[in-house]
Amino acid sequence: MLGPPLADFVPYPKALVLVGEIGLILLLLEAGVELDVAQLRETGTKAVGIGFTGTILPLAVGIGLALASDANIGIKSALAVGASFSPTSLGVAASALKQGKMLDTPVGQLIVSACVVDDILALILLSMFQVLVEVDPPIIAYFIPFISSIGFLVVLGGSAITWLPKCIQKVLKKVPEQHRELTMFSIMTAMLMGYLPLLHYTKSSYLTGAFLAGVTFSQIESAHHAFIKKTHQLMTWLLRVFFAASIGFQVPVMLFGDPYVIGWGFILYACVMAKFPLMCFVPQFEDVKEGASYNPFLRDRLITGLAMTCRGEFSFIIAAFALGKGLITAKIYAAIVWAVLLSCITSPFILLTLIKYFNKQQIEYLAATNPLKQKTGSDGMAPLYLHIKSTAPASWGQQEIFRKILNDMNLEVIDRRTNRHGRGMTAIVQTDLYVKDKTMNTKFQKIAGQRRIKNALKAAMDFTKEELDIFTRAIEELQKLVDDDGTAFFMQFDSNKDGVVSLNELKVGLENKLSLKLTQRQAKKVMELFDDSKNGSLQKDEMVSLGQFKYRLQSLMEGMQVKSPLDVSTKSPEKPGLVRRMSTKDLSHLSLHKLEKDAQAALEEDAREQDQIIQRGTMIEEALEKALGDASHVIVDVW
Repeated sequence: MLGPPLADFVPYPKALVLVGEIGLILLLLEAGVELDVAQLRETGTKAVGIGFTGTILPLAVGIGLALASDANIGIKSALAVGASFSPTSLGVAASALKQGKMLDTPVGQLIVSACVVDDILALILLSMFQVLVEVDPPIIAYFIPFISSIGFLVVLGGSAITWLPKCIQKVLKKVPEQHRELTMFSIMTAMLMGYLPLLHYTKSSYLTGAFLAGVTFSQIESAHHAFIKKTHQLMTWLLRVFFAASIGFQVPVMLFGDPYVIGWGFILYACVMAKFPLMCFVPQFEDVKEGASYNPFLRDRLITGLAMTCRGEFSFIIAAFALGKGLITAKIYAAIVWAVLLSCITSPFILLTLIKYFNKQQIEYLAATNPLKQKTGSDGMAPLYLHIKSTAPASWGQQEIFRKILNDMNLEVIDRRTNRHGRGMTAIVQTDLYVKDKTMNTKFQKIAGQRRIKNALKAAMDFTKEELDIFTRAIEELQKLVDDDGTAFFMQFDSNKDGVVSLNELKVGLENKLSLKLTQRQAKKVMELFDDSKNGSLQKDEMVSLGQFKYRLQSLMEGMQVKSPLDVSTKSPEKPGLVRRMSTKDLSHLSLHKLEKDAQAALEEDAREQDQIIQRGTMIEEALEKALGDASHVIVDVW
């Protein structure tokens, strides 16, 4: 509004445009720094397919519409119109996905990777325009930008994700810590100053050089964080100048009242929607239950199609370049800007609305299938829900591996989240899968049934988990106090001086000595440890020696440690983090003969069910670990 197209109030507009160009270079540098190679490997060929097809479709539609709008328009100008709609805005799409909490889902990762491929292809298209503006160039001139861009992407890009980051890291390690960030930014600036003219004079785009310089530092964890932290405020202001001056100053505001511009702006919106069919590339990440109102496959497809229609900075850049070189008229440029602005407003809004709609449907579906809401008269069985936690090195097509194995094992995916630890080729991918096992159901225990099993288990065990912790601390304290003669130690509990230590005297004495509360059962266990006569009290001849005392205490502690895995909160020693469950093997350690028959039956039935769950979980773990490789680690537990 204040620039040359309308008020012409801003002084030195060309200087502001130049500052905006610096912001554009830094934008591409930041895009390179934030490139996640592990994410590209993980999503596999689907992201590449979406990126390539998403570039070709709007290009073809744009060329056709441009030729239809004016019979005298040349093929170069038509190509410029189509190219303006080819790139998807990663920033706009990622922002909408993040707000909808879809960014770390498989479909969110697929969209981000496709946008990265899309932007790389947009850089190649931009380099092609340097030839299009020439008058009657030789045929070979049309191929030089393409060959140059691909060649540098392969050579410099390959170096940026393999050996070059390792060399930079070695240099940074030799620099004192307080100077590492300065050294890192100095190396980055030197590479940027070298890459920009190199790619410009070899007929590629200088913006590709900025992107490749950033990619080199995307593999260095400390460099990535430092760049984002130190340049955030600078980037914010430079991008404001870029969009206000470099883009805004060229927007023909006065032409927006022209019916031709408005009409063809809406028509060119078809170029935006040309990417919607890309939804067909999306694989089925989650199962679809027949007859269910919630369809995650349809959700993923619609979200991908809409996300790829988001347009942004690259569309303005290509259109402005074409206008500046005289490839398109001011009216066509205004129509392109109008269509892109419509996309910037409508696509994120529709995308967010759609995400919220499907999120609401998912909540309603989960509530309807909740086993807690089973109707009276049902068989009392509930579906088995599992949480699969996988950590594995990033590999090509990893999400496809998950999809295939889960389908083969009849596991219905309820939700899936993916995170990466580290950057680059050696990143570790953590995947959390929440699934429903369609091959088995578990008995749904009501509150009374759960209480009966809990009470029976407590009665069969010598100690509960809490009691075991308390008693273990008491044992450790006792071991510290047995330096005195064994007889003197126990006889100090003989409060009535009758030469015998009763159970009550032992309990009171230990509580006073150790400053903690012991249950009657715990005190009785200590009594049984030394009461050889089994008369319920300790006589003088049962005051054992120090060596025997330590030995019996150690035996008692080892015995309790054997039984400790019976508690469901205890971790498995084979797989840290895997919650152990009471199997029939664990049940064999308990004394069930004192229990009533119905209590015994409840415990045995529950243990048999846990056997099946453990066997099923082990089968899933082995299948995934075999597919993901030796370096993978999979844990399955009941969700």
